[in-house]
Amino acid sequence: MTNTPFAPQLLTQVDVQEFWRTLIAPLGRHEPRLYVALIGPDHRPLPLLQEIAEIPAVMAPDQAEDLALFLRRTLTGRLDGGSVALLHCRPGPPPVTAEDRAAASTYYSALGGRGVACEVLHLGTDLDILPLPADEARALTA
Repeated sequence: MTNTPFAPQLLTQVDVQEFWRTLIAPLGRHEPRLYVALIGPDHRPLPLLQEIAEIPAVMAPDQAEDLALFLRRTLTGRLDGGSVALLHCRPGPPPVTAEDRAAASTYYSALGGRGVACEVLHLGTDLDILPLPADEARALTA
């Protein structure tokens, strides 16, 4: 028996959503958390998943900037052409709320400002994992 790491090719938003659904089970968190996956230039995730616990429902812009800077430094020279995938989890059911959109917009702005390529951010609730594209997050918080 071989021990092959779970590394599907993430080419579409649906691929990323299924990636998160496979990794984050069962659903349901008691406080907001952020999961970060590094995606190589071949569109496959590295066998590493970072969980950041005890985050606010909406990260402060300076905190999001620090995270983006860390991720840029992590990718540069090691994973040139790579990206990150983020899953923001919070307690409660769908649908996407204004607070969820604000959180996503903060992440997208910080990552974009630091030149970090980001897959479609996903929201994890007690019942489902939902995509939250940048244009939707920004349009609905403006």
